[in-house]
Amino acid sequence: MQKARCWLIHILACLPVLYWLLIVCEIPFWAYIGLFVYPGVALTMLRSFIEHQAVDNIAQRSIIVETNPITGLMFLNNNLHAVHHQHPQLAWYQLPPIWQEEREAVLAANGHYYYAGYLSIIHRYWLQPKEQPNHPL
Repeated sequence: MQKARCWLIHILACLPVLYWLLIVCEIPFWAYIGLFVYPGVALTMLRSFIEHQAVDNIAQRSIIVETNPITGLMFLNNNLHAVHHQHPQLAWYQLPPIWQEEREAVLAANGHYYYAGYLSIIHRYWLQPKEQPNHPL
């Protein structure tokens, strides 16, 4: 019942947005879905897909993706996820300097769970699974 309530609230909240986009702005529904929703969800899934790995050692579950400043900004520096887990009190814009200062310690603590950019992730996992999405415990 709780899930149905959440979905109902979500759908009702979407109605004014859809009205604005489809009626006021005259954006075709196919364009909204194909040019905004699908790419946005794809980028979000790329980021969340790789942020954690299923391993027993909790400190080694969070990733570092060393990416360019534009992608870092787009993901609010969530590419520095291991730094965020080590310093959860810091704002997203404070993570890059800490990463630069503590680079070797962060990589040692997270078991070198690291990728040199999102393209390397796409290349590696384009046609093969990363891991089973089951919790290790």
